Amino acid sequence: MTLDWLNLIIGIVGGGTLITLVTIPFIRKKAEAEARKAVAEAKATEIENMKAVADGWKEIAEERQEACKEKDQRIAELTHQVDERYIDIGNWRDKYNAQQEEITSLKVQIAANTPKICEKRGCEERTPPSGF
Repeated sequence: MTLDWLNLIIGIVGGGTLITLVTIPFIRKKAEAEARKAVAEAKATEIENMKAVADGWKEIAEERQEACKEKDQRIAELTHQVDERYIDIGNWRDKYNAQQEEITSLKVQIAANTPKICEKRGCEERTPPSGF
């Protein structure tokens, strides 16, 4: 009976060794596959995080670009208003200069005609003649 038990134990241990030798490569492959899967999941998560960060920066860039467009439009409006004011100032300056020329011309006429004024009453040389 001891021999039977001994054969049985050797058979179990030998069979276990055979089973172990057969199952170890499968277990190893399964572990490697799980490790690759875990690495792939980690990379996918990292890529998703990077994509979220990139989307956040893209949104910020678009907001800034829109703000710049609005500011550019406001600058264009203000520049147009300034240009209009310069045109108005030029027009007023031209009117002022024309009035100054007219005033100067009238002063010259007054200065030229002052000696011709006859102050005698009833002078016939006076233009227009007056009965005073």
